[in-house]
Amino acid sequence: MDELELNSLYRSVIDNAMVAIGLTDTEGKFILVNYAWCQKLGYSPNDANLLSLKDITMPEDTARSDANFKKLVSGEVDGIQKLTRYQRRNGTCFWANLFVAPVKDQFGRVNAVLGIWHDVDSQLREETSLKGLDSVTDATTEKLMTAQSEILKKEMELKNAYQKLDELAYTDVLTELPNRRHMEDMLQNEAKRTSRTKREFSICLCDIDDFKKINDSYGHDVGDMVLKEVSAIFQNCIRTTDSVGRWGGEEFLFILTETPLKGATLVMERIRLTVEEHKIIVGETELKVTVTLGASTFEPEGELDKAIKQADLAMYAGKKSGKNLAIEYTKQLEVIHSIYI
Repeated sequence: MDELELNSLYRSVIDNAMVAIGLTDTEGKFILVNYAWCQKLGYSPNDANLLSLKDITMPEDTARSDANFKKLVSGEVDGIQKLTRYQRRNGTCFWANLFVAPVKDQFGRVNAVLGIWHDVDSQLREETSLKGLDSVTDATTEKLMTAQSEILKKEMELKNAYQKLDELAYTDVLTELPNRRHMEDMLQNEAKRTSRTKREFSICLCDIDDFKKINDSYGHDVGDMVLKEVSAIFQNCIRTTDSVGRWGGEEFLFILTETPLKGATLVMERIRLTVEEHKIIVGETELKVTVTLGASTFEPEGELDKAIKQADLAMYAGKKSGKNLAIEYTKQLEVIHSIYI
């Protein structure tokens, strides 16, 4: 599944969620909402792009809402769960059970705020005899929350929905390995760690040989099976401190922590042999595949992009030399590559 298909899947998950989902920037302006959000508040998606949190917050709740939002953006709190009121487009209001959390980039900086909520207005109005519900205090709100077992159930659903969205954003759906976005974050973190510890790490790129032929000969279902089984082999061949993720298509990337190039070559050779010896059963057919790998080392104060390109060049050299090989980067490869391009 390529990046475009994955983004389409994320959007589909959000749009089809039963709970309302709204994403704002750090100023409180909406940048993404789903169908349930629009339906409950009475706005179209285009309308939502022009709105901020203040437009859907009751005037008397604005001060408290602003204070909570600032805590999220500043990183003072990691999340807030509460009963809150929202104002519809027609001016009426309703109660919702809200879970809101900051969205952080790979450096830990908050760049957005995600709110997931479920309309509990009818339930609260049916289960409480309070006539002045629209002006209940925070203390009364907490009492209502503890009294409503169904609200607690919905709260768990909201948490699970948030967790699932987070997993989808960083996991390859087919192989269940970290996706490219996740691996790029891990590479950045490992590079920072190397700068502190002065201990190099190795990067390995791996490509399944002749994968297009597998898809053409056996179909994409078998191709998917190959990707899953090879991914499982990769995970079993590395240490728990190392990482492997799907880099794109039939290409995978390994991060081998505190491992010099010679050590990485031994790991690559072990992976190559294990894949070569593995039999994939397709009906009555035994299918065998091979992989080609290339490794490079990231040294303290090095350039991450350069190290990735070096691993890619080593893998390319393996492909040119007959495939089913594990090649480590050398400067001679640069010369050889320049001759053939």
